[in-house]
Amino acid sequence: MNKKLITIGITLLIVGMIIAPVSAIVTPPTTFKDAFFKGLWTAVLDLQNQITALTTKVNTIPAGQACWDLNNNHVCDVALEDKTGDGQCTVADCKGPKGDTGATGANGKDGAPGADGAPVHFGSWDNSIHGGIDYVAATDGFVIMSMSCVVQPIYDECQLYGLTESHPIVLGVDEQKVLGYPNNHFINSMTMPVRKGDHWMLNWVYGQEVYIYWIPLST
Repeated sequence: MNKKLITIGITLLIVGMIIAPVSAIVTPPTTFKDAFFKGLWTAVLDLQNQITALTTKVNTIPAGQACWDLNNNHVCDVALEDKTGDGQCTVADCKGPKGDTGATGANGKDGAPGADGAPVHFGSWDNSIHGGIDYVAATDGFVIMSMSCVVQPIYDECQLYGLTESHPIVLGVDEQKVLGYPNNHFINSMTMPVRKGDHWMLNWVYGQEVYIYWIPLST
């Protein structure tokens, strides 16, 4: 028998068995006399049995868990598992654990300059201020105080002092000699910044002519 024909026949027989339904029952021909073909047919049947067993085993393996199936119930629970909000559960809804923080990026470009702020100016001078009274500043501002005194033998000094809530340490100024006046004529003055909302107070010792002004800052 031609070897080429035998090879073609065997090839066609094996291909036919592979593409045929696994559950099909193949009946060997009764007319085959040649021992070679009988042995070949036995090998084909054995291969078919192995394929059938393998298919049965594969069919019994449970389905794996989809990456989006958080509770592994094989159902798309939209409220829980549809992270993209498209009404279905796909690989787009799969999210792993949060990764490590990345390296700090380069600084961005400077933004455009902002608009100029409102100018600050002095408000009206208020000379209704009195010493020894606790005031509360409605705005930021300055307190200016001056006084003159004539030191008498019974007085040992003339002094101004003040304090604010933000700077509770007493600020004081001792008397200064006034040029052109007698040796016992002195004058004092001081300027004290005050922050908006702060309590503040001024007072003095042995002053004759005292002038106090509150100068607010406003925009």
